Amino acid sequence: MNTKSSETSLDKITVLDGKLHLYKRPRSNFWQCGFHHYGNYLRSSTKLTDLSAATEKAKQWYYEKQVEIRMGAPAALATSPLSITQSWR
Repeated sequence: MNTKSSETSLDKITVLDGKLHLYKRPRSNFWQCGFHHYGNYLRSSTKLTDLSAATEKAKQWYYEKQVEIRMGAPAALATSPLSITQSWR
């Protein structure tokens, strides 16, 4: 799997061949990440300001979400910042 980054601006990049996006929201120092899944945009904050560290955390989040989706997690749970087990407490 290619993890080459292609930078489109200083505050927005794509990784994993365009599958995963990292971006900064206005008035935020933290990098956000997200990807499209059947018409929905799943997103989360990396809670990191360093792009390199945020990219690695975003990739980890992306792979975890892919597993949750393949295991049949509803989209609402897949987009939650909590893990599936935490969301049921």
